[in-house]
Amino acid sequence: QRMASTSFRLKRVTFLGRETKILLQNENGPCPLLAICNALILRNQLQIHQDYSEVSNDHLIQLVANRIIESNPIAANESVAANQRKTIDDVISVLPKLLVGLDVNVRFRQVTDFEYTPEMATFDLLDMTMYHGWLLDEQDRDTVSTGAFSSVLTGC
Repeated sequence: QRMASTSFRLKRVTFLGRETKILLQNENGPCPLLAICNALILRNQLQIHQDYSEVSNDHLIQLVANRIIESNPIAANESVAANQRKTIDDVISVLPKLLVGLDVNVRFRQVTDFEYTPEMATFDLLDMTMYHGWLLDEQDRDTVSTGAFSSVLTGC
């Protein structure tokens, strides 16, 4: 199912002495793709033409896909290269889902511990660290023993 094209407004900001534009949400709620794009913009790793006042979701997906491909050169070893191509293809295929939320399985051993999914691989391929802020009640022995918790973050 194809999502209707949406546009996101841009806002001019100064970040570390440099003027740039960041993307604004058009609805309340988490939007992982916008967070990824804004982080890449602030890192100066994603450029949106300064004359634009808004950008479509399709254009953002293409920009992030290009960034993933450019920043992850394929290895010379063929078996490694095959795995790498599969991971990149999987990640690019989930980018549209990141407009509406993020399905994560949190582990409580560390604030950076998540079950591997293509959605989480997106952050790996972009050299971004994902953190969670969930804490367990140590007295909840059943939940503590499983070490995992599933959560779906939705919205954009």
